[in-house]
Amino acid sequence: MNINVDLTDETDRTSCMYLALNGKINELELLIRNGANVNLKNKNNESVLSIIIDKINSKKISVNDAKYIINILNQFNCNFNIIVDEDENTAFMALLLLNSFFFYLLR
Repeated sequence: MNINVDLTDETDRTSCMYLALNGKINELELLIRNGANVNLKNKNNESVLSIIIDKINSKKISVNDAKYIINILNQFNCNFNIIVDEDENTAFMALLLLNSFFFYLLR
């Protein structure tokens, strides 16, 4: 049975976006490994990656979980050059601005 895991609701959010919002890292990984498109953006310009970066910035996700899911996103061809905030920073730039997190990732 084929299930479309990229369906959206009235806010244009996918199940992956909701899992990211709610910190459900294991479930998010499961959907990604089963073909979810990690590069979709909704009408508010949110993506799974922008949501994860917001959670990192607001310290609502552990460093280990953030590192883990960013590595998963990278493995599944997430576009780190998409704009993720109102300042028009790309994901890569936003992570650089969070230099302590970026330093941790480089270790």
